[in-house]
Amino acid sequence: MTVAFFSILSRDAQPVRHFGGVTPSTLQWYHIAGHSLLAVNDPKALITLPGGAGFLIGTLFHRHGPAEPISRLESSDSEAIEATHGRHLVDRFWGRYIAVIRTPSLLLVLRDPSGALPCYYSVSGNDLVLASDPSILAAASGRVPEIDRPQLARALALGGFPEERTALEGVRQILPGTGLRILQTQISTDIHWNPWEFARLQTDDASEDHAEKLRRSTQLCVSAWARVGGRALLGVSGGLDSSIVAACLQTSGNDFACVTLATDDPLGDERSYSRALTSHLGRTEAPRLFR
Repeated sequence: MTVAFFSILSRDAQPVRHFGGVTPSTLQWYHIAGHSLLAVNDPKALITLPGGAGFLIGTLFHRHGPAEPISRLESSDSEAIEATHGRHLVDRFWGRYIAVIRTPSLLLVLRDPSGALPCYYSVSGNDLVLASDPSILAAASGRVPEIDRPQLARALALGGFPEERTALEGVRQILPGTGLRILQTQISTDIHWNPWEFARLQTDDASEDHAEKLRRSTQLCVSAWARVGGRALLGVSGGLDSSIVAACLQTSGNDFACVTLATDDPLGDERSYSRALTSHLGRTEAPRLFR
């Protein structure tokens, strides 16, 4: 299930009220605290922090633990997440999530490094408004934003390069691995995950050891998501990426089938490679011609 949400957060911990708009009927409201309201379509996707200190929407896994989603945080983890302003969450967990963390001095909204769960926001008076989709933001707030034409032109020119600013007036997005920090009336963005921190690590491990660590991490991630989603339909080309995912699914014992898209142009037809993959794994393949 794709997670959808809408949230109203007071920037200074004052009580908030519902807006005059209409939230989708699939969203269910939760009273997190007087200063935080949340509507989400899947109650299993909600983890709350004690004492109204915040909440997490999405799917969360332990970085060093079984490939099983967690439904609640230990009190020690909750305290550490609040004390470190989200650093503990990024260091010790992974997944697809948006985290809202409130301390006595600030409000932080953190998007996980994968970026698998979108998070758009706007500011309305003293409130910060979050949503998984701009259409939910507009419907629930009762205000349809205008098109930001210069930014629209910029977005088209950049060809999908991610930016905080969107092509809608007053609507921004939190980029993957970054956090929105609200300190009284000041709003800023912090980087919470940087790939260069891993790229520049110097160790004495042999290349074979690095390869084994990468294999284990990949296997863990694929197995974890497969357990969340149940039976999978995997798009395969016979190339490297899809072959790795297929091999990991096979190793973890998950039930899955494969689908391949092909075109009339031989350059867009990789069915011979995908057949070699599915034949090796003993899996069924459903080729589809794309016109």
